[in-house]
Amino acid sequence: MEKQQSSKKYISSFLFLIVLMIITYCYIFKNCNFKGLGQVVCESKIQYLLLGIAAMFVYIGLEGVNFHIIGHSLGIKFGYIKSFCYACIDIYFCGITPSATGGQPILAYYMSKDDISISKSSIMILLYTVVYKVVLLLLGSLVLIVHFDFIAQSPLTIGLFILGIVINIVIITVCLMCMYSTKIVQGIVVKTINLLAVLHIVKKPQDKIKVFYSLLDDYQASAQFVKNNHRVLWRMLFITLVERVAYFSVGYFVYKALGLNEFGIRDIVAIQVVISITVDSLPLPGAVGVSEAMLFLLYTKVYMDDLIAPAILLTRGINFYMMLLLTGIVTLVFHLCCRRPGKVLKGETIK
Repeated sequence: MEKQQSSKKYISSFLFLIVLMIITYCYIFKNCNFKGLGQVVCESKIQYLLLGIAAMFVYIGLEGVNFHIIGHSLGIKFGYIKSFCYACIDIYFCGITPSATGGQPILAYYMSKDDISISKSSIMILLYTVVYKVVLLLLGSLVLIVHFDFIAQSPLTIGLFILGIVINIVIITVCLMCMYSTKIVQGIVVKTINLLAVLHIVKKPQDKIKVFYSLLDDYQASAQFVKNNHRVLWRMLFITLVERVAYFSVGYFVYKALGLNEFGIRDIVAIQVVISITVDSLPLPGAVGVSEAMLFLLYTKVYMDDLIAPAILLTRGINFYMMLLLTGIVTLVFHLCCRRPGKVLKGETIK
């Protein structure tokens, strides 16, 4: 029953994503000359678009490398192909669920299919999530210093950027407190659950507290892992930094593909960082609608009016829709392989 409810949740999120896509692009392109739009896209420089696609693969591949590094540090042996598959699963389900919340639980599920214990998969996913947030926060802070003019484009941009920064700081702080200040967190959470139970907001509080204690054990295990593996953490930070820059550079390659040279990679990457932070925690699948709206707003700084729509179409087409299609196909293949005992996936046996 629980599995059926989970499947329905993912299906409904995916359908909601499709509806958002239709509404968004109908709105953005309602006044567009589609013949002119198609001509601009067709005349764009293919070599730069291919570099943008390559950057997308680098982004996915480096997430897989991070899983590979943590997994091997925990004594779990799997190859880079499977690491790539894990990254695709995470990216795909994050892309179709609100606030990117669907990737972690479904990834833990597929890892359990490969005989990776929940405790170890939790450490892998938790550490990667924290490092990912820290890197995004660092890049956001850098943009705040170097390119505040992009953030100050409108009151909406400023508000959403500040909200995104605050939410990321809160998430990182809560994770660190769960890892290193367990008594304080334990007291706050248990009292909160009991209070919500008294107010009839939460049912079966003891079950919720039991789940919380289990999660707290995972955080403590992660803290112990970090204590014993400082070098691994620094490697992950560097790789994640390169990973994020590769993802943000897709916008730059699209800019070059449209034959423009006035702005450099630092400027275009800064725009992508601002957008990523402003939409990071909004409860929309793939931040569809808001991402396009933010691109439309910020691209007025670097594009002429007649190139904004093609730029949005190509940028989101590569760094979201094409990536969602690719990771979805890999996830489907991996899922089918998991259902067949002994099935070999390019030299790696799925147990």
